[in-house]
Amino acid sequence: MADMYAPFGSGFATFGSGSSVKNYSPLYDVLEYYRIYGFTRENPQFLNDSYIAMFIAQFGYIGMACFVGIVLLFLLMISKRSGNLQAFVLVLFLYAVTSLFTELYLTTSLGIVTFFLMGTVLGNEEKKPDI
Repeated sequence: MADMYAPFGSGFATFGSGSSVKNYSPLYDVLEYYRIYGFTRENPQFLNDSYIAMFIAQFGYIGMACFVGIVLLFLLMISKRSGNLQAFVLVLFLYAVTSLFTELYLTTSLGIVTFFLMGTVLGNEEKKPDI
């Protein structure tokens, strides 16, 4: 998908997201998914995939580069912490990143709570971090 629509990807709500399933994205017709059980308009049970597949398809190479930059910024912010706080935030962060490859984690309430906790802990500093 990233190669077909390089370098920006196919765009929002076109592949693997709930909106692309609800509206049955025209991209699924181009890829002839309607020929496969579970991918048809009448039975779209398998059109949602892991977050990373949706991310790569919709945002392409430029989106992946931005995502890698964000991950590196998070790791830099985490490295400035120490002790148990650093371990706690690192575990939350690693869980969130590994969940990207297995399930639609970020769109669930558990994902929102995880990133809320990470933001609260990382933002609990009187001065802004030097990045």
